[in-house]
Amino acid sequence: MSQQPVKDLGTVLDTAFTFIAKAENEALYNAILSAKRYDPEGTYIPNVNTGPIPFLGEYNDLSGNRTYAFGLEVRTNKNPDGVVPAKTIPEMQLQFKERIQKDIDFVNKLEDTTGKRIVNTLDTNQKAALVSLVYNIGQGRFLNSKAFREGLAVGDMDKFKFEAFDSEQGFVKDEKGGTILDGLVNRRQAELDLFETAERQRKLETNPTVDTTKIEPEPLENDGPVEMSDIFARRAGVNIN
Repeated sequence: MSQQPVKDLGTVLDTAFTFIAKAENEALYNAILSAKRYDPEGTYIPNVNTGPIPFLGEYNDLSGNRTYAFGLEVRTNKNPDGVVPAKTIPEMQLQFKERIQKDIDFVNKLEDTTGKRIVNTLDTNQKAALVSLVYNIGQGRFLNSKAFREGLAVGDMDKFKFEAFDSEQGFVKDEKGGTILDGLVNRRQAELDLFETAERQRKLETNPTVDTTKIEPEPLENDGPVEMSDIFARRAGVNIN
């Protein structure tokens, strides 16, 4: 594991870490949260194709890659860029943060068509959502996409969101590009929700919910017909009962 310090220890890394960890392996994320302390004998189930394994055990992801923890690919002869599985939860979490940091660095360097850093126009949740997207699809694929070239790079946020997150046109298809996968549709929707957090909050503040519950008038206690004299008496505050 790299001994280089993690550069971004702020909220973008924290937000991205939580979001991506849940997206990659929510079962492990919840298991670690629920455990009072690390139990070497503790197990969890990472996916439908795998039985119970230790918290830091290896499993095959849905693409068949040797994986462990929050979707980290294991180092092999065929995959020298993978990681050596850690021995403790904190070490594993640091490995994962170092992996995420690579995509944070990538996102931080993105420029629009005028040469300005795009990240300066994004809030924390938008940055984290973009990091999650890049983490999932890869940096090269993102740079060559319409979402970047025709959306983010030219300041067209609606185009970016459509090309990136739409349930049919976004990054929702398998590696061959033909079949829409429900898992990717759900992830894109979650990323879009994170990306639009501030926008939703502004709408709530601008258009607060109004209670439209109809208030029914209380019935008069007098069961008989109401005379004009009774009405005048009530208006004058005179008790007619």
